[in-house]
Amino acid sequence: MRMNRRVAAAALSAMIGLAGTARAQPLTIRVSWVVTPGHLAPLIEALGKREPAVFKHLGQSYVLQPLRFNGTTPIQAQALGDLEVASFSTSALALAITNAHLDERLVADVVTDGYPGYFSENFVVLADGPIHAVEDVKGRRVATNVIGSASDTAMRTMFRKHGIKDADFTTIETNFANMPAMLEGGKVDLIGVLPQFAHGIIGNDKYRVLFRARERLHDLLGAVA
Repeated sequence: MRMNRRVAAAALSAMIGLAGTARAQPLTIRVSWVVTPGHLAPLIEALGKREPAVFKHLGQSYVLQPLRFNGTTPIQAQALGDLEVASFSTSALALAITNAHLDERLVADVVTDGYPGYFSENFVVLADGPIHAVEDVKGRRVATNVIGSASDTAMRTMFRKHGIKDADFTTIETNFANMPAMLEGGKVDLIGVLPQFAHGIIGNDKYRVLFRARERLHDLLGAVA
C-alpha cells in the first residue's frame, strides 16, 4: 500500500513537472509576409533585440515564425491551419470569408496605398516599348506577383476601367525583385514597382509610368461618395 502511494506520488510529481514545462514553452505565432520593409514579420526578431521595451514578451510567452509567400493571398495556408496571422489583400480577405468560410478578424493594417503625399505603386513600361496607353495592354504580357494580390487587384481594376478583360493579356507571375530585369529583357511589357525597387526606374527616361495604384483608388472612392 505504501509502495503504491509512493509510486502514485512520484507519477503525480512527474505529471506536474511536465505540465509546468509545457506551460513554459512559448506560443509559436506563424505570420505570412511578401516583401520587406512593407511587411515587417521577418525583421521582428532583430527589432525585438534592438527595442526590447516594445517587444516585451518576444521569446518568452511567444515566438514569431515568419513564412514567406509570393503574394497577399495565403487563404489555403490559413484554412489548413498553417498560419495564425495572414497578410491578405482586400480581395483575398473577401474570398477567405465568402468562399473559404473562414472566421477572420482584422488585427492590423500592413500596407496602405493611395494616402496623400506618400508613395503609390507605379505600373511601369519601357518608354520605347509597345504600350503607350492602358488600352495597348491588349495582347501583351504583364507581370504580377500573384493573381489576387493587392498589387494585382489594383492593376486589373485599372484594366477593367479601360475595357480590358483578363483574357485580353497574358499574366506572368514572378517576384517583385525579378520584374525590372524581365521588363528590360523583353519577357514582359508591364510591371508593378514598389518603393524598395524604384531606384533606377522611377525618374529614369528609359521607363515610363503608365499609371499608379492610387489613381484607380481615387476613382473608386469617388464612385462610393
